[in-house]
Amino acid sequence: MVLSYGGELDGDEVLAKLSNLPYEQIEFVPEVTLETVNSIERGILYLMAFWSDLAMKGFATLTKELNQHDTKHLRIVVADVDGASNLNQLKEVSNSINNGDGNTLWIRNGKVLATLTPISGGWDQLKLKNCMSQLDIE
Repeated sequence: MVLSYGGELDGDEVLAKLSNLPYEQIEFVPEVTLETVNSIERGILYLMAFWSDLAMKGFATLTKELNQHDTKHLRIVVADVDGASNLNQLKEVSNSINNGDGNTLWIRNGKVLATLTPISGGWDQLKLKNCMSQLDIE
């Protein structure tokens, strides 16, 4: 599923093609900071590695799962993992931030409640359901 683009990569364009949610619900940030995390009241931060097939598949399957639920009040932020070095200060991600697997942070009131990483581009359904319940996603 690796998408090849000539010239510079347009993260918005790639995410729009991969997303199974209306793209208006996705907020792409090339660089993410702790302030970004702190500003999320109820949402998911997806660490996208545009060079990783696993991360791309994980994003597509996550948005497919979320599309089956009420996500209108959920903030979905996708950050380029290559611009996420500032997150190394978060203990929840410091060990795995640059692995390119498509890590997710499930956040409420600026606090990381859970992290979840896709397995072969898919999601452990029990763990995903647990993360979703922590954010009241029905």
